[in-house]
Amino acid sequence: VQDVIEILDNAEKYIPGLYPLEIDQDSAEFIGSHVSFGPLGDSFYEYLIKVYVFTGGALDQYRRMYIESAESMRKYLVKEGRVRDRSDLLFLGELFHDMFTGKMCHLACFVPGMLAVGAKILDRPKDLEIAIGLAETCYWSYNVTVTGLGPEEFWFLTSADELTQNEVDWLKKQEETDNLPNGLVRMSPTYLLRPETVESLFILYRITGDKKYQERGWKIWQAIEKWCKTSTAYSGLENVNTEKTEMNNIMESPPDVMSLDTYVFNTEAHPLLRMLKP
Repeated sequence: VQDVIEILDNAEKYIPGLYPLEIDQDSAEFIGSHVSFGPLGDSFYEYLIKVYVFTGGALDQYRRMYIESAESMRKYLVKEGRVRDRSDLLFLGELFHDMFTGKMCHLACFVPGMLAVGAKILDRPKDLEIAIGLAETCYWSYNVTVTGLGPEEFWFLTSADELTQNEVDWLKKQEETDNLPNGLVRMSPTYLLRPETVESLFILYRITGDKKYQERGWKIWQAIEKWCKTSTAYSGLENVNTEKTEMNNIMESPPDVMSLDTYVFNTEAHPLLRMLKP
C-alpha cells in the first residue's frame, strides 16, 4: 500500500493535492484531468487524514498530502451556490478538462466529516467552517426531496454564473414541474443507501457538540425506515423526489460478492483482505 502512495505522491499533478481519477499502471502518469471527490476519488482523500490519525501521526507524509488536497479543494472546488433563499449553501464541484463543473455527488458528502476531523487533529479552524457549510448542503439535499432522502447526484449553479432571462425562466419552470429547487439544474434521483451524509453529521456532532446534527441524523433515519425498510432488509429507491417511488431491491455488498471467509469489514463496510495462514 505504501508503494502505491509513494507513486501517487510523486506523480506530476497539474494542481497540487488534486489527483485525476485515472493513472497509467505502466508509466505511473495520470491520464486526463478529471478530478472528483465523488465516485472513484472519494475514499483516497478520506484515508489520507484517517491513516495519519490511525498511525498516531507517525507518517507525516499523509498529513502533508492531506493538507495539499484540502487547500486545493477549498481554492478550486468549493463554490457558493445560488439557490433561492439559501445563499449560504456551499457546493463541492469537480474539474473536467481543467474546467470547473457544477456537479456534486452524494459520495462527496464524506467531505464535511473529513474536513472536521482534519480541523480538530491539525488545528485548522477554517476547515471546520467549510465542513459545516458543506454538511448544511448535504442535509439540505435530503430535506428538499419528497421522501426526505438525498439524490445520488445533482448539478448546481454557482453565485458567479450569469444567466439569461430565458435561463431564469427555464429554472422557474423546472421548479414548478419537477419540484426541483431553484438553483439546481437537474438531479439523478436514485438513492443507494449511501452512508456519507450520516457519517459527516455524526462526526460534526462529536466535534461541535451541536445537537442539531443528532436531530438531522434521526430525521434521515426515520425517512430510511419509512421508505426503504422491507420485511427482510433495506432497499435503495429509484426516485427520492416522488411519493410514487419504487424500491430497486438492492442492498449493497451481497454475500456472493464479498465473502466473509475472505474479507473483514471495517465499520463503514470497507472490505479488508484477511491474512490467512498458508
